[in-house]
Amino acid sequence: MWKELNIYDRWMFGVLLLLAASTNTSTGGASIGIGLGTIVLVVQCIRQRRLPRIDKGIGRVILVYVALWGISSVFSLDPRHSFRQLWSEAYRFLPLLFAMLCVKERWQLRWLWLVFALSVFVDDAKAVWQYATFQDLGWGHRATGFNHSPTFLASHMLMAIPVLVFVAGREYMKPMERKFLLVGAVLSFLALIFSGTRGGWLAFLGTAAVYAICDRTYRRKAILVFSSLLLALCLAAACSTSFQTRLVTMTDPSYQSNSERLLMWQSAAEIIRDYPVTGIGMDEFGFAYNTKYISPLAKERAKSPEQYWTGHGHPHNNLLKMFSEGGILGLSAFLILHGYFLWRFLRLWRKECHPFPYGLMAILVLAALQLEGLTDTNMNQVPIMREYWLLAGTVLAAGKMEEGTR
Repeated sequence: MWKELNIYDRWMFGVLLLLAASTNTSTGGASIGIGLGTIVLVVQCIRQRRLPRIDKGIGRVILVYVALWGISSVFSLDPRHSFRQLWSEAYRFLPLLFAMLCVKERWQLRWLWLVFALSVFVDDAKAVWQYATFQDLGWGHRATGFNHSPTFLASHMLMAIPVLVFVAGREYMKPMERKFLLVGAVLSFLALIFSGTRGGWLAFLGTAAVYAICDRTYRRKAILVFSSLLLALCLAAACSTSFQTRLVTMTDPSYQSNSERLLMWQSAAEIIRDYPVTGIGMDEFGFAYNTKYISPLAKERAKSPEQYWTGHGHPHNNLLKMFSEGGILGLSAFLILHGYFLWRFLRLWRKECHPFPYGLMAILVLAALQLEGLTDTNMNQVPIMREYWLLAGTVLAAGKMEEGTR
């Protein structure tokens, strides 16, 4: 299998395995993987004297996305900073391209899913241990795993759960591997709960509803499983004071985290009103909010306006961040990009005949991130988007593979 690959595909597949292993455990490892993959791709292009065959639709939509944000960055409050951020945003697409160019056989899929599952398992184990030993990492009794914050952990688990469950149903996975994947999915659910991320909990329930609507075959079983999970949540709430507190605050507008979000959303609306077309520039919300647009009622503030980076850097909402920083151009770019990939996932799902289709799996991953993004900003975070684009590229490569076998 491995020996059948040419030298460039061997190296690139090794890069993909490194990326899969690093998605939940090491931002540095993922950076090394992207760097190595870029080198392999450049050397291959030079030596073979041809560019890689990139999916035309994906190439065009990425160019549109970058071009719209490029125009917005010209009118940014700090054009240099916004263009640097745009470059950082652009190279996050590389895992998507790596996977689509390299993954061509089922054995590659099997190994990628298993290494990804191992990465998730290690992250889960650390998160469960942190919660069980009452470690306070600056967020109270909330687990973070190997991640920067509990919300990052929640985003990773929201992506991992549908992937692990769906891949466990594929015929090329062995019985013991399927059990490992399902155990990983259960641990991921526990890690999601232990993260204490209320938006993540709501996003999980919303994603479960999307699945129940979409999948008629397993709808009853899905409802039974999710009802059992809700019962488990109620039991956990009855046994855990900290968990009870997090649940109660979800509907309390006076709770500081909730009230601060509402004030940030108001400030974002004011920025949109003042800069409706091009916005204030990519990654400029923190500067504008903490120096000019912060509400007098806000309690969570930067140390000083000169140290604006010590305050909130985003409005805790994906759409408001894109709209305030990019205006109509930035919001359009965001909707075009993710709308296009949603369409590709839908089209893939309709072509599949498998009870655990890759297309539906990808739709659930995207839905989970977007639903969580209603109360937090996650679609601009480096480790989250690297994992998302790696999963998206692998899914599209798998779909192309399945289409070729029919």
